[in-house]
Amino acid sequence: MTATATAALPIRYVVLGAGAIGASVGAQLDRAGYDTVLVARGAHRDAIARDGLRLLADGVDERRRIAVAGHPRELTWSGRDIVLLAVKSQDTADALAGLAEVAPPSTPVVCLQNGLRNEAAARERFTDVYGVMVYLPSAYLTPGEVVNYAAPARGVLVLGSHPGGVGALGPELAETLTAAGFTARAVPDILAWKRRKLLTNLGNAVDVLSGLGDGFLDAIDLLGREAEAVFAAAGLPVVDRDVFAAQVDGQRLAEIPGRPYPGGSTAQSVLRGGTAPEVGEFNGEIARLGRDHGVPTPANSLVAALVDEVSRGIRPARGLPLHILLPRLRKAALAA
Repeated sequence: MTATATAALPIRYVVLGAGAIGASVGAQLDRAGYDTVLVARGAHRDAIARDGLRLLADGVDERRRIAVAGHPRELTWSGRDIVLLAVKSQDTADALAGLAEVAPPSTPVVCLQNGLRNEAAARERFTDVYGVMVYLPSAYLTPGEVVNYAAPARGVLVLGSHPGGVGALGPELAETLTAAGFTARAVPDILAWKRRKLLTNLGNAVDVLSGLGDGFLDAIDLLGREAEAVFAAAGLPVVDRDVFAAQVDGQRLAEIPGRPYPGGSTAQSVLRGGTAPEVGEFNGEIARLGRDHGVPTPANSLVAALVDEVSRGIRPARGLPLHILLPRLRKAALAA
């Protein structure tokens, strides 16, 4: 599925969910010459249709005149389409329901998502499903604009078939994504990679509550230790920390003029005036697995409850200083 091969066997990439991750990947595919269409909503969709997608990245500030639709039903579907599912995990069920109304069940669905349950949900409706470990710091805060902070590669994408193996399309997908500027490879154990990535995503709740100041990494470490204990009790493999670190080694946050890094995607949703139910797919998932396997998860349960208060307007986003939150997490962990 290189650009040359695409001319002989035209593949169209349909990015379902053109937020920070989806728009970043879609823009890179479009830049590399691949047939790409974004599916976006509301003002974001209108801005892209009117003015194109503004892409800001390391050394890049340009507008991509990329095709955009408001819903999968607006597209004509064929056997040449590959769906890149990039909605938030809490929106997966609705997105798949809308997609299944119009796309053939054999359509490959590639889950460019954090969390651990999206691939299984996609497999209930589609027969060829891939998961992706996404390491791509990016931002969508303004309609019609995406900022990709990843450098020197445009991000790291490790993918594999669900429930296992690299899949028939895995190596070709990795080749395509590499040609589009990413560091990408296919692996046979994608869920083990995604569990390792989830350990970092547990910090999204801390970002929502307190931001990225001193003590942030200590909080992530505490939440991660709980999660690792849960995965061990459940018999769920996790990619080794050093193997994961080697895969993303050399990547850095680029400085984009006028666009300081705003934090993780969950905090971005809150900053756009939304809520943070995604935490339920991260910290909440660890709490659920902990209950199922008899492992206490007081710290993850606490941050999930506190973020719920942010979503309900009881407390402000980033209004709980880390020097207050971190002792509360430690106290909860010791009391378990």
